[in-house]
Amino acid sequence: MLSETWTLLKADIVKLETFYMTNERRILGILWYEFVTNVEVATLSQLPSINEAISRRRHSLFDHIRRMDQAASAHQALLMCLMKLVMVMDK
Repeated sequence: MLSETWTLLKADIVKLETFYMTNERRILGILWYEFVTNVEVATLSQLPSINEAISRRRHSLFDHIRRMDQAASAHQALLMCLMKLVMVMDK
């Protein structure tokens, strides 16, 4: 569940995308000297990008918390964060 909550920096995203694409190429048998763009690799693999996968997991975590009983501490923490966000946006 850690992947749903950590803060991703731009550098982290670049490293994850590089790792993900390298492994997709390895699975598809694309050699390092063959000129195949990342877009072509993504089309061949038909897998979502790592960014999409992480985003989906995060949304599912927050949806799970949203559906929790209102007395649950995680649900209360989410509501407090949302109320603070609304207050900041109203200023």
